[in-house]
Parts: sequence; structure tokens; C-alpha cells
Amino acid sequence: MKTLIYQYYRNHALEPRKEEIKDSYLDVGYEYWEYSRKSIEKYAEVCDSEYKFLSNPIKDNLPPFFGIFNPFLEEWCHEYDSMCFIDSDVLATVHAKNVFEYASKENISAHFLKMQLKPAAGKYWFDKGGILNSGVVVFPRAVYTDLIEFCKTINERYKKDWSAPNSKRRQSYNYLGGYDQSYLNFFIEEKDSYTELDKEFNYHLTMYNHKGLWEASLIHFHRLSKKWIDIHFKDKKTLK
Repeated sequence: MKTLIYQYYRNHALEPRKEEIKDSYLDVGYEYWEYSRKSIEKYAEVCDSEYKFLSNPIKDNLPPFFGIFNPFLEEWCHEYDSMCFIDSDVLATVHAKNVFEYASKENISAHFLKMQLKPAAGKYWFDKGGILNSGVVVFPRAVYTDLIEFCKTINERYKKDWSAPNSKRRQSYNYLGGYDQSYLNFFIEEKDSYTELDKEFNYHLTMYNHKGLWEASLIHFHRLSKKWIDIHFKDKKTLK
């Protein structure tokens, strides 16, 4: 089976819509994504997988936070039997397991965060499974065609959601995390088909106790946790 692990990062200063998205970037004082890149490139070797770090502009002038959809927007996904997107703020551990061995061959596999807050907007989805977190997502070939068609609608969906800040749809978009994460949740909700990965493959440091992080395969340094990537990268338990 031919697989790919890919990451994406692009400096918002290079974007034509940089003023619109500047508040979504978090400056921690150093290039944290380079630490992630070194670790995840080694992790791809563990998984006997090809590796790509993408930084090209996103089709349709979408913000760089839609980088996870790059293979489907550009339609080169068919080169692989399965692909795993890993966010640019994730490190792998030295005992990391092969995520492809735990992922479905029929639908999207990802870790779901069980949120305490369950707002009226999107309540059905929250009650059913929580929120798919886009930090680590596996896409098998079986979903490529549907995702390509869905991605053709993202630009219009995004424009519509942003033009109606008080709509129920915009509320759902906000509560689901925004950008790629919201639209991945919309996609699998519409398809009603997904597989849940254990938190071992997306140990989300905003949600989970830091004492258990070294037992995970992939550690997600979400938001303010990014400032700790350089310190943890130096630890002998980090794959590099």
C-alpha cells in the first residue's frame, strides 16, 4: 500500500488576505513548525510512508488554514492508497505506532474531542460524537472522490458563512473550531461516516493531562502549547 504523510504551513504575511487571518496565527517567537517537520519526517519512515511538507498557496485564494485539503483541491490524491495529514505543531515519540494500521480503509479516521460545552448550534453533532480534531486525519482512497467534490464547494461555503455572522451555520462553524476543522466536521456529518482514532494519535495538550503525553504516539501542541515544542523536541523521547 502506497501511503503519504503530509504537513502544511504557510506564513500569513505571504497571503493576500493576511489582515483577515492575522488573529488566527500564534507567534511563539520561533519557527515551531520546523521542529514538527523534523520529527514527523522521521515518523513517516516508521510508517514506511512518503513524506511531504507543503507550503504552496491554497487554490481559490483560501486561507492557509485549509492546507489539509490541498491534495483534494489539486486532485493529486489518487497517487496514494491512503494519506495522513499531521498538523505543523505535532511531534512524534520514539515508540510511535503506525497510524495507518489503526485507521479505516472505508472512511475518514480522526480523534474526536469530547467537549463540555454543547451549544444549540450543532448540538446534534456534539451529542453524537464530539468534535473531530483536524490535527491528525487519515484519508483512505475510498473517500477521495467525495472529498474532491466537497472541496469544490468550500470556497462558496466559506464566503457564505463569513457573510452571515449571526446565522446558525456560522455559529456551528465557530464552535467546531473554524477553517479546515469545521468543514471536515461538516463533511463527515453529511456523510454520517467516520472512524474514531484513540487519543494516542492526537494527544491534544489543551485537552489532556501533560503527565500522559509520553505514552502517546503523536503529541499535539495546540495553540499556547506551541511554545513548548522546542523544549520537548530536545527530549530523548521525541522521535527526530
